Amino acid sequence: MKLALAPLVLLLISPMSMSSAAAQTDDPEAEAQAAIQRSEAAREDAVREAMSFSAAEEEVFWPLYQDYRAEMQTLQQREVDLAFAMVETYQELSNAAADDLLDEWLSLTGSRNAVKGRYIARFREILEPRRAARFIQVDNKLDAIVAFDAAQTMPLVR
Repeated sequence: MKLALAPLVLLLISPMSMSSAAAQTDDPEAEAQAAIQRSEAAREDAVREAMSFSAAEEEVFWPLYQDYRAEMQTLQQREVDLAFAMVETYQELSNAAADDLLDEWLSLTGSRNAVKGRYIARFREILEPRRAARFIQVDNKLDAIVAFDAAQTMPLVR
């Protein structure tokens, strides 16, 4: 079954893509937070549609999913903070500041992988292995869409 595109299109309103729209508002961080909330709702719709859970699966999946996304949202907030720091300094970034940004990016990548690893084990406990694998595929596709969108709007360091 193909992953539905309608909910995924909504995900293109990622926090990073809001940087240009947010720059036009009085409170870009508030706009980024609103974008995160919209993308989370679209993400949940996409997971729901792609997984077609039975009632029994829904009962055990969604509470664990909510815990998983809460941890990932904490990391996403760090990414938003990093993006704002990058946008503010990309034209005159010192080598020391660039090192700090690289270290934070590596830390975020490691943290994301650690959270995914912990939760994959937990999803395997409540779903059949093929269903758990399908969920991780869907989750990775959604992450890739958001990352692609963010990359399109992020200026390159000069």
